[in-house]
Amino acid sequence: MARFVEKYIRLALVYSLAFIFLVEQCAGRMYTGNRILDVFCHANIWHLLLCCFALWYILRGWPWPSWKMLLIGIVYAVVGAVLSPWPVEGTSGIICAITATQLVYAPTKRNIIMVAASMVLCTIINPLSVVVHMVPFTLGLLTAFIVKRYGRTEVRRMA
Repeated sequence: MARFVEKYIRLALVYSLAFIFLVEQCAGRMYTGNRILDVFCHANIWHLLLCCFALWYILRGWPWPSWKMLLIGIVYAVVGAVLSPWPVEGTSGIICAITATQLVYAPTKRNIIMVAASMVLCTIINPLSVVVHMVPFTLGLLTAFIVKRYGRTEVRRMA
């Protein structure tokens, strides 16, 4: 069962986000008014495609199984959305949390530069999104540092 989930979680996630986007477009609304649900809404097709591409790339079952990484990302993105004083949309908080956990296990110079550049770019594009990105990123870093330091679970090798 675990192998089945690991194999199809990315596909199920991308289809779910596309379906939510279609419902959002048909309803003519970008925001639901609910911070938890707005984490899964996107502003336009390009925003959706970019987030889906990023999620597809980073959900590789590393360093923990993909469903755990996704759960951590969703919880921390919701925390960032609730703490944000501005409206929220998109799965970028989930992406930031997952990327932070992976950065702890592969802190190469290239990875650090790529993550820093993407965080700066996201903030330049939408300066109001700084809370939505930094809170999940920080919580993801803290979680990964704690698990790496004190955890007794086996970390998967990068595929």
